[in-house]
Amino acid sequence: MRRTEAVEFTEDGWKKYRMMLYAGANMEYTDSKGNIRIIETEPILLDIYDEVTKPYILGDLPTLGSFQI
Repeated sequence: MRRTEAVEFTEDGWKKYRMMLYAGANMEYTDSKGNIRIIETEPILLDIYDEVTKPYILGDLPTLGSFQI
């Protein structure tokens, strides 16, 4: 279940990242604690994936957070 949610989270992030590039806007990531990070480049998005997906799958994080454009 958590693995499937992590895959969907990753796919959603890539979809919104491509939309962000097309629109010329910035993307935001809000974590499970309410902290907001601005995503301007692909390495920042990849860092978020590294920081969030594995801990979530292992049960160390309650939620994955969300992306917004």
